[in-house]
Amino acid sequence: MRVHNGVVALALVLSLAGCRGEKKRDYEAEHTRLREYVVAELPKDARKLQTEFEGKARLVGYQLRPATAARPGQKVTLTLYWQVEKPLDAGSRLFTHVLDASGERILALDDVGPLREPKQGEPALPPEAWKPGKVYADKISFRLPKSVKTEKIEIVAGFTRKGERLKVVSGPKDGPGAARVATLTVNRRKERTPPVGSVRLVKLEPGAKIKIDGKLDEPAWAEARELSLRDADGRRNPKITVGGKVKALWSDEGLYVGFDVIDGSLTGGFDPKDQKEPELWRESAVGVVIDPDGDQKNYYEIMVNAQGLVFDTRFDDFKQPWEPKKGIYGNAEWSSGAKAAVTLRGTLDKDDDKDEGYVAEVLIPWSAFETKKAPNIGDTYRINFFVFDDHQRKNAAMWSPRLQESAHRVSRFGRVSFVDKATLAKEEKDKRRITPEELKKLQVMSAKAAKPPAVVASSLRAATPPPPAAAPEANQ
Repeated sequence: MRVHNGVVALALVLSLAGCRGEKKRDYEAEHTRLREYVVAELPKDARKLQTEFEGKARLVGYQLRPATAARPGQKVTLTLYWQVEKPLDAGSRLFTHVLDASGERILALDDVGPLREPKQGEPALPPEAWKPGKVYADKISFRLPKSVKTEKIEIVAGFTRKGERLKVVSGPKDGPGAARVATLTVNRRKERTPPVGSVRLVKLEPGAKIKIDGKLDEPAWAEARELSLRDADGRRNPKITVGGKVKALWSDEGLYVGFDVIDGSLTGGFDPKDQKEPELWRESAVGVVIDPDGDQKNYYEIMVNAQGLVFDTRFDDFKQPWEPKKGIYGNAEWSSGAKAAVTLRGTLDKDDDKDEGYVAEVLIPWSAFETKKAPNIGDTYRINFFVFDDHQRKNAAMWSPRLQESAHRVSRFGRVSFVDKATLAKEEKDKRRITPEELKKLQVMSAKAAKPPAVVASSLRAATPPPPAAAPEANQ
């Protein structure tokens, strides 16, 4: 009985061994499928290495794109070119790691790429199946982690078997069992800081009138420069759904502001009969913040919502006073005396239709401010224009972006200079005036060319670059 049982056990072992043999991988088929990654020699544009592993295999070179520097989050493509000198032991595997400058591993790429792609629990074409003399193009793609903290990263690679690394006997190495492949500089691109807005506002001509009716149809508005309302933080954020344009003019009476707002969901929500100062920033609203001397003290905020209601307040200093739990937002007893009118392209507080936006036209009298009078020609105020559509002011667009600062930070308000048409005409005339130096050139050129000075003058003006234009530009 014991003999019988032993025979049965032996038969079972042989049977299982036979089954395992029947499931052996067909590496010739894998060679055919992956033939584009098996080449005769190292490509001419590859970097040579010739790193030797215990006389059994070599890393003959590599290709890296980008070659020297990459941004966090950028895709990197690495191709390692391997060659075996004699068949490697069963169970031999490749490893490739990305290390930061401190030596900490930030990426393991051991199973990445066509040759390493797992098949039946092992790489598609493992090193043990490689043919001596052939060059194997081991292509790997990865993205440089956005979390990388060091200025450089290093790529290392090699072979393992049963947890042990083959030793590097020649060539660049990182420790005894890893070939040093390449180093990349981490290129931390500095984001461009959007500049503070700058504009010159042209004074209304004597006798010109603007009716505050929310239409912006007077000739003066057609001549005024259009300013864009963009993502308040200076980014291209697809979550920002409001925007539009704003224009501004001025007279001895006050500052005229015309908003043309893009807003797909018009909301009001306030009772016009309520005597309480409406907290307009909680819904669709536009606004102006003004600091005449730009010192962050005694600055003013005037808001108009899609219903045509006005909220205005004055701040002693940066957001002071400010106690939201008590309903204190600046000195709300201050009144701007602003006149406002709104025309809608849509319907208020109706979710089942599609809105387009609204136009808000505002006149803010100079008499409301501490100066009690209009600016002088050439004066510059710090002013910003904005539109909000949620109480947290995240869905917001501004002319001069606040960046990550508060919308109350005067240093991010735009620079608004006050001019009139006479000033602009004089500047244009001065540009065309011939200087003494230019006159001397004119006389010399006239004598050489034997042409009348008037003819040469036009050539001189064409050849002489104009003086730098006064900045900021006028709004016409």
